[in-house]
Amino acid sequence: DRGGHLPAAAITAYLDEDREKAIEAGFEAHLHKLVQPSEWIEMVAQLARQSSGQGHDL
Repeated sequence: DRGGHLPAAAITAYLDEDREKAIEAGFEAHLHKLVQPSEWIEMVAQLARQSSGQGHDL
């Protein structure tokens, strides 16, 4: 399916103000760049489930 939806997450240095900007810009998720690796993995897994129609809002 060409031109389909590709879930994306924003990774930024600032949490609160950048989260709002990221969501407004169309990102499905936002993480601070200093999060634990397990949080990155969970976010990617959620985005993958979301893109396959099995996920939920992040």
